[in-house]
Amino acid sequence: MRSTYEWLEQIGESPFRFDRTTPRHRVRGSVSYTGDVVSLSASSGYNLLTQAPENLTVSAGIEPLEQVSLRASGVYSLAQHRPVSATAALEIDDGERFALRLGGSYSFVREQFDKVVGGVQLSLGGWKVGYEAIYDAAQDEFERGAFTLLRDLDCRLIGLSYDQAKGEVWLEYRITAIPTMGLRLGSDQGGLLFDIEGWEELLQE
Repeated sequence: MRSTYEWLEQIGESPFRFDRTTPRHRVRGSVSYTGDVVSLSASSGYNLLTQAPENLTVSAGIEPLEQVSLRASGVYSLAQHRPVSATAALEIDDGERFALRLGGSYSFVREQFDKVVGGVQLSLGGWKVGYEAIYDAAQDEFERGAFTLLRDLDCRLIGLSYDQAKGEVWLEYRITAIPTMGLRLGSDQGGLLFDIEGWEELLQE
């Protein structure tokens, strides 16, 4: 359990915008529990300037297995007596062959999902297949949607990817001994694309 008291007041006027502060006078408190499988936390506060309670934030996490974790959090308005938002995420990762990540956030104010994220990766022999996506429900569009196919050839890595959000296809070649440097050839509706990743600093020197 933890409690804090915050007081912030500007003395005098400043001609600089970056130097201006917002008065603050509040008390805050939080409580948390961390176990082997379950973790819980909650925090809130009271604004002494507006005489109103601040939002209550509650979060929980559970790891029933070493490879599985589930986390969720929510925000509740104590002043308006209604939920504000909620988020949840599921992750399964065995560290070698399979990984899955799913999550999303929901706004009770707008009564709709804000974002949904997901990703999956599967390793079979020297091949790796994956997909990652971020969907903006408010804008009804994908911020990211990438399919990847990678082949590990010991000291070399060859990959093919498709970004559905940008409509781009990329062919990638990379030396695993220098993972920050690679060569990519791609195309989109506008024509061919060329990217020399990580070589800029070397060429400048």
